[in-house]
Amino acid sequence: MKENLIYFTAGEFAKFHHINKRTLHYYDSVGIFSPKHKGENGYRYYTYSQSIDLENILALRELNMSIEEIQNYIKNPNALDFLGLAQSATDEIRTSILENRFFEEAMTFLMQYDIDCVWQCPYIKNIKKIPYKLCKLIRIHLICMVFMIFKLRIKSICYPVIQKILNAVVDSLY
Repeated sequence: MKENLIYFTAGEFAKFHHINKRTLHYYDSVGIFSPKHKGENGYRYYTYSQSIDLENILALRELNMSIEEIQNYIKNPNALDFLGLAQSATDEIRTSILENRFFEEAMTFLMQYDIDCVWQCPYIKNIKKIPYKLCKLIRIHLICMVFMIFKLRIKSICYPVIQKILNAVVDSLY
């Protein structure tokens, strides 16, 4: 190591940036961010001047860029590509906001409805069985579908159709 530089271990450097040191190891293994120095003992050492590069990578990850996209961007950074990535991220955020607003409206409506009837509804019970992290959007769309049926007051016509759809979705997930 050079005497005039201050080196940080992977753990110290990760702590500065509020990430896990395994993230640094992973970034090194895929070639998007490597330590300034690797000791004979295999330890990774970083300098404070590398913080800018790491923060750029973390910002790109916040834009939901894949590791491959980050690798390509790092090899050839340019404003036009960044603006395209930023626009894609903005579009994803807007879509998520719209979905969440619709979900909020559906939940608000259902809470104003006969709440005991709604939560005892077999369709809602089936929706609750779907693992949240696995299929958040499916859950939202199914709850919203039930919401629309209640709102349009056509439950007697559509309940059998909803039941078949929900059962097929729930069964396909297990």
